[in-house]
Amino acid sequence: MAFELKNEGLKVTSQEPITFKWDGFVFEKGFRADLIIEIKVIIGVKSFQILSLVHPKQLLTYLKLTELKLGPLLSLMRHCSKTESKEL
Repeated sequence: MAFELKNEGLKVTSQEPITFKWDGFVFEKGFRADLIIEIKVIIGVKSFQILSLVHPKQLLTYLKLTELKLGPLLSLMRHCSKTESKEL
């Protein structure tokens, strides 16, 4: 996906570390965003057949920490022909 988006001329980073502070400690690589596009959108990419309740919460945490506003969550199912997505 990152390759295709880059071919379209978009700035894409994958597995981008998200730094945050908590209780006086700095976690420089506390989380990793699957894809960040144009420093505006985080895309959460999962390869589970069914999205768990934790997946949207994880993406919401990333959005809060980065102060980004848009984050689609994609589930790329291996053995199914459908792709499930949810926008947060």
